[in-house]
Amino acid sequence: MKLKFGIVFFVFISAIICKPVVAQQPPNILLIVADDMGYQMSAIGTPGVQTPVIDALVKNGTLFTKAYATFPSCSPSRASFLSGTHPHVNGVTTNVFETLANDNLPNLVKAPALNTQFAVRENIATLIEVLKRTGYYTGLTGKFHISSPEKFPIDYWGKEVDAKTFFKQAKASKKPFFLDYNLHTPHRPYAKSPNDRSGIDLKSLIVPSFLPNNTMMQQDWSDYLGAVEATDKSVADVITLLKNEGLDKNTLIIFIGDHGLSTHRGKYDPYEFGSHVPLIFSGPKVLKNVTANTVTSLMDIMPTILDYINVPVPKSVNGTSHKRVLVKGDSTINQYIFTEVSFPRNGENNYQARGMSDGKYWYIRRNGIARMKGKPEDNYEVIKWGNYSYQATIDGKEEFTLQYQLLQDSENATGDELFDLQKDPWCMKNVLKDVNYKKVLGRMRYDMDAWIIKTNDVAMKATVKNK
Repeated sequence: MKLKFGIVFFVFISAIICKPVVAQQPPNILLIVADDMGYQMSAIGTPGVQTPVIDALVKNGTLFTKAYATFPSCSPSRASFLSGTHPHVNGVTTNVFETLANDNLPNLVKAPALNTQFAVRENIATLIEVLKRTGYYTGLTGKFHISSPEKFPIDYWGKEVDAKTFFKQAKASKKPFFLDYNLHTPHRPYAKSPNDRSGIDLKSLIVPSFLPNNTMMQQDWSDYLGAVEATDKSVADVITLLKNEGLDKNTLIIFIGDHGLSTHRGKYDPYEFGSHVPLIFSGPKVLKNVTANTVTSLMDIMPTILDYINVPVPKSVNGTSHKRVLVKGDSTINQYIFTEVSFPRNGENNYQARGMSDGKYWYIRRNGIARMKGKPEDNYEVIKWGNYSYQATIDGKEEFTLQYQLLQDSENATGDELFDLQKDPWCMKNVLKDVNYKKVLGRMRYDMDAWIIKTNDVAMKATVKNK
């Protein structure tokens, strides 16, 4: 009896020990990109907007409160966070033409000369290339707006913003997936809110202080917040599709805006407002209901994803992994974030500007050339783009003289500026010549010089003093 029991027990234990271990599939990655959406949502208390689905991602994940685009415009920002590099490093330093013609990569429209000149450089590894080699099934829906497509060997291209087909194909592939899901809703002209906003008191909204608080601007701001609500509905739609396919349990969801909204001193400008965006991670092993205050760049997304799935980060990457913020709650990683703006195309004036911040101060350096007025067009035009912010500032110049002067200053500035974000979050008072900020200014100038040299920022090398 004892012998029989011993044999049975041995067989039982052997079966447990020798049973093959089934490796868990690497996590799926859903990157949701909101076009021209700044740091506004109800999770942070923005008046006049309701974003319950985005707020749920915050509650179930980690929100980076000081996340910034590397360039406050579409093509450079997207090329940056999909390659983990600064725009002047990867070569995409201006907007290029949208080249996605339909769902199939071989049928892409032939890129014009502009797209060839400002394409991601061959020596730069993209997130899609790395994930494809790693065994991921990759997809993109909606806006692409980067050059060249060959650097982004995506399996599924969907011009329409609909992930249903992608999820089914990803599931059938039996591979982990990566989906770049792009939402156009907060880009001008704004999408309509799915909610009834007729009862909103326009005067109760907090219009950014560098803009005039008149009726025209209040309505424009309200329309933008309505578009943010439309964005929240689209986020709900894709998460519902994800759950319906049973793919939500092992999926890392990342929500970002590619840069701030379209106003002067916002989009395509080097001020804080144009680059400040939401950045939320939610998924397996990510700490829940955590607010991370470390300064973060969107180019940190690529190394964070690769570190999260235990894949080596390419040497070409400039960004920093924030995995330990997500899974351990660490806070201090980056000392600074950097943004850049340029007008480098033929017929433009080669305006160059760089912004940097440590979370407390915002420093801007220009190359001595004033920015081009009237560009980008969606910052100015009412008829085509539905932008009333510029006209509201012009019309309100008698009552809102400071806001009008800030517009003039931003269009004519050629030199440096320094702002104290703790006292002046809208960057309205330049303290460059204030003796109380002499040490701060000296430190930030020195460190920007070092960054320009380290990253070989050719367009700004002439501004370096500490060579």
